[in-house]
Amino acid sequence: MTYILRFINSLLSMCHRVIAFFKTYPRIRKLTFITAGLVLSVWAGFYGWHRWQGRLTSDEHEELDFVHRSEEDLAKFGVAFSRAEPGKLAVEMKVPGEVKLNGDAVAHMIPRFTGVVRQVLKNLGDPVKKGDVLAVFENNANLAAFDMRSQIDGVIIEKNITLGEVIGSTEPAYVVADLSKVWVDLSIYPADLPRAKAGQRVRIIDQTASREAEGVLAYVAPTVSDHTRTALARVYCQIPICCGDREHLLQGRLS
Repeated sequence: MTYILRFINSLLSMCHRVIAFFKTYPRIRKLTFITAGLVLSVWAGFYGWHRWQGRLTSDEHEELDFVHRSEEDLAKFGVAFSRAEPGKLAVEMKVPGEVKLNGDAVAHMIPRFTGVVRQVLKNLGDPVKKGDVLAVFENNANLAAFDMRSQIDGVIIEKNITLGEVIGSTEPAYVVADLSKVWVDLSIYPADLPRAKAGQRVRIIDQTASREAEGVLAYVAPTVSDHTRTALARVYCQIPICCGDREHLLQGRLS
């Protein structure tokens, strides 16, 4: 107990001396208080910044938290995993084209003999079957009647016949075309010619009617036209587009 009283007396004595010192030197007292205030302010600022940084870091960790799902859950959302392996990139080449009649499916109906047209049974745009009677003629030589029949299934795209006229055996009275399959002639530029190969799948796009069809590249010309500086590439396809001059409106995509 005696030692404690002595320690307290010594501490009080020291405090009195410090107070007396500050009273004697007021400038030192003011400087000491200012220094202590600055130290406390710096410490408080550092402590607050440290706590704010820790809270921000914890928020970021919460946002980046992982969610584990079972394979059944992933399958419900259509998520699938596969091993990354080397493969071939699909490259498309866009070129202009033109739809034309299939030259192998066009029939020019010519009378067997020169004669007078006695009946006209089919008109322009009529669909016909192979064997349908298109018109009836009277032979000028023996006045015998004979029929003109369609040689293929198709549509009449030309009609050069009227009732009562005389048609020779060298003039086509009708032209019938099978429009179920057409040719699409594509214009391949010389720089793209090595990439165009027979057998490639081709997607035909009619930009004016927003219609598409698919076909197979059947032929690629080995030479370039002097006039257009392009090579001919022909596609056989079934396409719901009228034949005619659609250059620069029809587009072929080779892949």
